[in-house]
Amino acid sequence: MSGPDPSLVRDFPFFRNLTDDDLRAILAAAKTRRIERKGLVFAQGQSAAEFFVLMHGHLKVVQIRPTEGRSSCGSSSRASFTA
Repeated sequence: MSGPDPSLVRDFPFFRNLTDDDLRAILAAAKTRRIERKGLVFAQGQSAAEFFVLMHGHLKVVQIRPTEGRSSCGSSSRASFTA
Protein backbone atom coordinates (compact mmCIF):
# COMPACT_ATOMS: atom_id res chain seq x y z
CA MET A 1 0.00 0.00 0.00
CA SER A 2 1.47 3.38 -0.95
CA GLY A 3 0.45 6.87 0.10
CA PRO A 4 1.42 9.37 2.78
CA ASP A 5 4.39 8.49 4.98
CA PRO A 6 3.33 7.13 8.41
CA SER A 7 6.13 9.15 10.02
CA LEU A 8 3.88 12.23 9.60
CA VAL A 9 1.84 11.13 12.62
CA ARG A 10 3.96 8.41 14.24
CA ASP A 11 5.08 10.72 17.10
CA PHE A 12 1.53 11.52 18.22
CA PRO A 13 0.61 9.37 21.24
CA PHE A 14 -2.77 8.47 19.72
CA PHE A 15 -1.07 6.81 16.70
CA ARG A 16 2.07 5.46 18.35
CA ASN A 17 1.00 1.81 18.65
CA LEU A 18 -0.50 1.44 15.18
CA THR A 19 1.25 -0.41 12.39
CA ASP A 20 2.56 1.40 9.32
CA ASP A 21 -0.20 -0.25 7.26
CA ASP A 22 -2.85 1.04 9.70
CA LEU A 23 -1.34 4.53 9.58
CA ARG A 24 -1.23 4.50 5.78
CA ALA A 25 -4.93 3.53 5.67
CA ILE A 26 -5.82 6.36 8.07
CA LEU A 27 -3.73 8.89 6.16
CA ALA A 28 -5.19 7.79 2.83
CA ALA A 29 -8.66 8.68 4.14
CA ALA A 30 -7.52 11.93 5.79
CA LYS A 31 -8.07 15.39 4.40
CA THR A 32 -5.69 18.31 4.82
CA ARG A 33 -7.29 21.53 5.87
CA ARG A 34 -5.55 24.88 6.26
CA ILE A 35 -7.21 27.21 8.76
CA GLU A 36 -6.46 30.92 8.47
CA ARG A 37 -5.38 32.89 11.53
CA LYS A 38 -8.38 33.30 13.86
CA GLY A 39 -10.33 30.90 11.64
CA LEU A 40 -12.98 28.55 12.95
CA VAL A 41 -12.19 24.84 13.11
CA PHE A 42 -15.55 23.85 14.61
CA ALA A 43 -18.36 25.68 16.39
CA GLN A 44 -19.55 25.31 19.94
CA GLY A 45 -22.51 22.94 20.10
CA GLN A 46 -21.73 21.40 16.71
CA SER A 47 -21.96 17.60 16.59
CA ALA A 48 -18.58 15.89 16.51
CA ALA A 49 -18.28 14.42 13.03
CA GLU A 50 -14.52 14.72 12.48
CA PHE A 51 -11.23 14.02 14.21
CA PHE A 52 -8.55 16.72 13.97
CA VAL A 53 -4.78 16.45 14.21
CA LEU A 54 -2.91 19.71 14.48
CA MET A 55 0.18 19.25 12.30
CA HIS A 56 1.54 22.81 12.38
CA GLY A 57 0.79 25.96 14.29
CA HIS A 58 -1.16 26.75 17.41
CA LEU A 59 -4.83 26.30 18.31
CA LYS A 60 -6.83 28.22 20.90
CA VAL A 61 -10.11 26.78 22.21
CA VAL A 62 -12.71 29.35 23.22
CA GLN A 63 -16.08 28.76 24.83
CA ILE A 64 -18.95 31.25 24.74
CA ARG A 65 -21.02 31.27 27.91
CA PRO A 66 -24.29 33.23 27.87
CA THR A 67 -23.78 34.70 31.35
CA GLU A 68 -20.00 35.13 31.28
CA GLY A 69 -19.20 35.83 27.63
CA ARG A 70 -16.11 34.52 25.90
CA SER A 71 -13.53 32.53 27.86
CA SER A 72 -10.45 30.60 26.85
CA CYS A 73 -10.62 26.88 27.59
CA GLY A 74 -7.06 26.11 26.57
CA SER A 75 -4.64 25.97 23.71
CA SER A 76 -2.55 23.41 21.92
CA SER A 77 0.31 23.08 19.50
CA ARG A 78 1.71 20.07 17.68
CA ALA A 79 4.23 19.47 20.44
CA SER A 80 1.59 19.32 23.16
CA PHE A 81 -0.93 17.03 21.42
CA THR A 82 -2.34 14.35 23.68
CA ALA A 83 -5.12 11.87 23.15
